Amino acid sequence: MSTEADDYSYLLHWQFDLPQGKTLLFGHEYYAYRVENWWPAIEGSAMMGPNDYINIHDRKRGRIAGFAELQQQLNSKWLISGGVRIEHVTTETPEVQGYQDMNSNSGMGMISRYRMLIMQNP
Repeated sequence: MSTEADDYSYLLHWQFDLPQGKTLLFGHEYYAYRVENWWPAIEGSAMMGPNDYINIHDRKRGRIAGFAELQQQLNSKWLISGGVRIEHVTTETPEVQGYQDMNSNSGMGMISRYRMLIMQNP
């Protein structure tokens, strides 16, 4: 199996100390991930060819977020925290590919059609 992946991210936050043990936090996050995963075809194999088996094809996920939070330390054991967060998530999952075309009249394409006929007509 072969895999290629990229992962990029950052987190920025600002903290402002306020009177009476309160703290105000602002922040921004960004995450981007891309992955490609495939099994190369084995030349001459009836089961693992003629195409590469593309398990995950150029799969992408992105996430961007902003937040604001107010914290107050009540005592040495208790902290109260509340805030708002807004996020936007995107995903992209293009088509994948099996070792053989399902329209093929040989190999697994034929076996799959045969199994479907058996299941339909017991």
